[in-house]
Amino acid sequence: MRAFLVATVALVLLPGCTWTALRQESVSLAGAGVDLRYREVIENLAMIAANPSTLPAYSSIYAGSMDVVDGIQLDGSTTWVHALPTPSGLSTQTMDIPASRSVKGSFLLDPTIAPEKLRAIRAACQWAVFGPGSVDPDRALLDVYQPKSPPGNYFGVANDLAIACQFNWLGKGCSRLQVPRNACYWAHCGKAYVWVCPEGMDSFSRFVLVCQKIARFDLSKLFVPQVGTKTVKWSANDLNNPRLQSVTVYVDDYGNLALTQNVLALPPKVRNDNIGQNSDLKASINSAITVP
Repeated sequence: MRAFLVATVALVLLPGCTWTALRQESVSLAGAGVDLRYREVIENLAMIAANPSTLPAYSSIYAGSMDVVDGIQLDGSTTWVHALPTPSGLSTQTMDIPASRSVKGSFLLDPTIAPEKLRAIRAACQWAVFGPGSVDPDRALLDVYQPKSPPGNYFGVANDLAIACQFNWLGKGCSRLQVPRNACYWAHCGKAYVWVCPEGMDSFSRFVLVCQKIARFDLSKLFVPQVGTKTVKWSANDLNNPRLQSVTVYVDDYGNLALTQNVLALPPKVRNDNIGQNSDLKASINSAITVP
């Protein structure tokens, strides 16, 4: 009877324990996603500090999942012994209740692979490590497009970077001994060490958001050319056709006919990027932890 009561209590309490564990582990997974963003950015800053020409590695979190599986088994046995001259009776009774819990958390990542985005993130890291005057030649990638700007790529994050980097929040050194004990995040590449202390977390968070903005930028809006056409009027002598007095057309800088004024004669090339819904190219990180 006692073994039966123990098994009944275990079966009743197990679903509630599973839900509590799932809630706690899901919160931990969400916190791990935030920590992942901070850590990949601080690693990029360390690489840029060691070599400004290094391309960064940045991945956005596309999806995450958490699975908690609880299992319990009941195994009981009773042994009766009949022997003379002792009376027959119960000799032994055992019950084994092994329980297990499996916790599995996973992230689905979108790695940044577009060359323009990688160059822009590198320029942003150069800004944070060395200052705005050391960002070259990709400084224009960070600016906002203006009507008279030359053709190019414009992510429009220069103002956000100026706000994020207005304070000296990034510590730099050449030895592990220089990293403060209260540093929230630190990384190194070779002999280059970088770190962020608690008082610099606000600016560091702003900088991480700038990297996220660049990584999730829609490439269809990235190339903003300065469209220009000129009006050309041909007379009857030029056309060599006495039926036509004159013809007025729009041509671009290369002499191609345009449909109307200030419209590209040839449509610009468009390249799709993996930003979540088009994640054919993606990386998956799976981590599994089994707790007995």
